[in-house]
Amino acid sequence: MRITDVFIRRPVLALVVNLVILIAGIQSIRSLSVRQYPRSDIAVVKVTTAYIGASADLVRGFITTPLERVIASADGIDFMESSSAQSLSTITVHLKLNYDTSAALTQIQAKVAQVRNDLPPESQAPVIELETADQQSAAMYIGFASDELDQNQITDYLTRVVQPRLSAISGVQRADILGDRTFAMRVWLKPDRMAALEISPSDVQEALARNNYLSALGRTKGSMVSVNLVANTNLKTPEEFRQLVVKQKDGALVRLGEIADVVLGAENYEEDVRFDGQTATFMGIWVLPTANSLDVLAQVRAAMPDIKAQLPAGVKTGIPYDSTLYIQDAIDEVLKTLGETLLIVVIVIFPSGPEGRAARKSSGRPSSSSRVTWIDRTSPRMMLSNSTPIALISSHSARTRVRVVSSRSTPARRKSRSVLKTARCVSASSRETSSAATAS
Repeated sequence: MRITDVFIRRPVLALVVNLVILIAGIQSIRSLSVRQYPRSDIAVVKVTTAYIGASADLVRGFITTPLERVIASADGIDFMESSSAQSLSTITVHLKLNYDTSAALTQIQAKVAQVRNDLPPESQAPVIELETADQQSAAMYIGFASDELDQNQITDYLTRVVQPRLSAISGVQRADILGDRTFAMRVWLKPDRMAALEISPSDVQEALARNNYLSALGRTKGSMVSVNLVANTNLKTPEEFRQLVVKQKDGALVRLGEIADVVLGAENYEEDVRFDGQTATFMGIWVLPTANSLDVLAQVRAAMPDIKAQLPAGVKTGIPYDSTLYIQDAIDEVLKTLGETLLIVVIVIFPSGPEGRAARKSSGRPSSSSRVTWIDRTSPRMMLSNSTPIALISSHSARTRVRVVSSRSTPARRKSRSVLKTARCVSASSRETSSAATAS
C-alpha cells in the first residue's frame, strides 16, 4: 500500500493536511522579507569635519591624520578610507561583517572626542554618521518646487516644518534635504578695493568675529528688582553688516560695505536639483535597516496630504522616486502566482459535476480480494465463457491454480462462483476415481 492510498481512503485526513499546509503558507507570506535587496549587516561610519578656508594639505595634516590615528584603534574596523579636500575632511570607516554597529559607533565617537581639543580651533566639530552598505540611496525622494518662492525660502520652510514631521515617523532613520539653500549672509570681497586700502581677508574675518557674536550677560539683582541683561551683539540684516567697521586708518573708518558686496544668500551653491524641468529641493527618506519599508513609506504617503495642505501658496510637491513600488509589484506577482496555482490544484483534485463524483467514487472504492482455487488437470475440459473472470496463475503436474477475479457487476460475480463450484465438484470426482483405481 502506498502512502497516497491513506489520503484517498481518508479524505478528512487529506483535508486537514491541506489546511495545515495552507495555514503554514499564509504565515510564511506574512513573514516574507520586503526589502528590495537581501539584508546585509555591513555598515559604514562616516566622519566629516569642516575647516573653512583651509587648503587640502592643511586639512590632511591637521584634521585627517589625527582623526585617522585614533579611529584606527577602535574595534570592529575592516578598513578605512579618507579624503582631504578644500575646507573638508572625510573619513569612511568600513566595519566587519555582522559586527555590532552600536558598539562600533560608540567607540568611534569616544576616539574622536579624545583629539577634539587637538584640532584647530577654527575647525568645526566632526560629524559622525552611520550608514548601511545596502542602502546607497534613500528609499523615497520627495520634490518641492515653486515659481513664486526661491530655494532659500523653501529650504527654510522644509527645515522648520516638514523635516521634523517626517523624521518623527516610526521607522524613518533620517530625512535629508538635497539641493538646499540655507540662509546665510554672503560677503563677496573686492580685491582691488582691499589692496588700495591695505586690508587682507584675515582682517575682515577678525572684524566679523569681534562684532558678530552671541553674548550671555546674565542678570543683575537688587533688593527689590531683578533685571535680565541682553546685549545685541549679533548682526541680522545686510545693512548692519555693511556698516561694520573693518579698519580705522588716518582717522577714517573703513566699513565692510566699501570693500565687499553684502547680500543675503545661501551657504552652498554647489548642488542643483531639478523637478519637472525647474529648480527644486528634494527630501530623501531613509528607512531603518530593521524596519519594514512598505509600512514606513505607507505612513509617509499618508502624511503627505496634510503636508500639502499646509504648504505655502505656489509650492507644489510630488514623489519622483519610490523604491517600494518594485517591492509591492513583486509581492503582487507572488500572490497572483500562488492564487493561480491553488486554483489549478482545486480544479484538478476536486472536479465538479456528476461524472466527477462518479469517477471519485469508483476510483476511491477498494478492490475486492481475489480467490485462488486449484483445478485438477486430469478432469474433463470445461468450456468457460469469455466473460468468466478467470486468470491463469501457474500450472503444476496435476493441478492448475487459477485466480477468479471478482467483478463489480453482480451477474459476473455469480457466474464466477458457479464456475468455481463446478471446478471443485469435478476435482472431487476425479480424486474419488483415482482412489478407487488404486484400491483395486
